[in-house]
Amino acid sequence: MDILISELNAIILLAIYYFIFISALILLKIFGSLSKEFIRKSYHFFYGISLALAVYLFENWYIILIFLIGFYLLAFIYLKIENQYLSFKLIDFDRRNTTFAENRELHKQLKYLFVMQVLLIVIFLAVLAQPEAAIFGTVVWAVGDAFAGFIGKYFGRDRYNNFIFSKKKSLQGSLAFLFTGFFSLIILTLILPEFLLEMNFIIKIFFITVVATVIEAVSRDGLDTITVPLVAAAVFSILLRF
Repeated sequence: MDILISELNAIILLAIYYFIFISALILLKIFGSLSKEFIRKSYHFFYGISLALAVYLFENWYIILIFLIGFYLLAFIYLKIENQYLSFKLIDFDRRNTTFAENRELHKQLKYLFVMQVLLIVIFLAVLAQPEAAIFGTVVWAVGDAFAGFIGKYFGRDRYNNFIFSKKKSLQGSLAFLFTGFFSLIILTLILPEFLLEMNFIIKIFFITVVATVIEAVSRDGLDTITVPLVAAAVFSILLRF
C-alpha cells in the first residue's frame, strides 16, 4: 500500500511539473517572441529533466518505463493532432517548416528518445540497480546538450573541421556543454542526499562531464540523444566503484 501511494505521489508531482512548464511556455509564446531553436531546446531540457525526476521519484523501474512510454506515445499523438487540427502550435520547433508527417528529423528524435529511455532504465535500474547513474547521465545530457545546441547555433564561430568531430558542432558549443553540464552536476550533488560534494567526487563528476562533452561532439545525426546519457551513466557507474 505504501509503495502504491508513493507511485501515485510521483505521478502527481510529475504532472505538476509538466503543467508548470507547458503553462509557462504557452504564456511566453503568447506574450513573448521566442525562436524555434529556443523552443526546441526548451523541450529537450524539459524532457531530460522529467526523465531524471521520474527515475528519482518512482520506486519501481517498470512503473517508470510504463509512465515514460505512455508520455512518449501521448506526445506523438498530440503532435499529429496539433499539426492537422490546431492553429496554435505549442510544439512548433520544426527548423524547416515542414509538416509533422514530412519532418523526418522530429520522427528520428522521437525514436532516439524512446530507445534511450528504454536502454537507460533497463540497464541502470532493472539490471544494475543504480538509479543514481541514470539520473546523473540524464541531467548532464539534458542541460549540457540544450545549452551546447543553443550557444553553438548563435555563437558557434569555430566549427570543427576534421573527421573525428561532427562538422555541425563548434568549440563554443562544446565549451557551453562542459561548463553548464558540470555546473548542473554540482547542483544535483547538493540536492541528492546520497552524495557529498567533496573534492574526490567533484573530480569524478568533472571527468563525467568531459567524457560527455567529447561524446556529444563526435556524435552525428542526432545520435547524441542516445550516446551521451548512456555513456555518461556508464562512466558514473564505473566511478562509483572507486
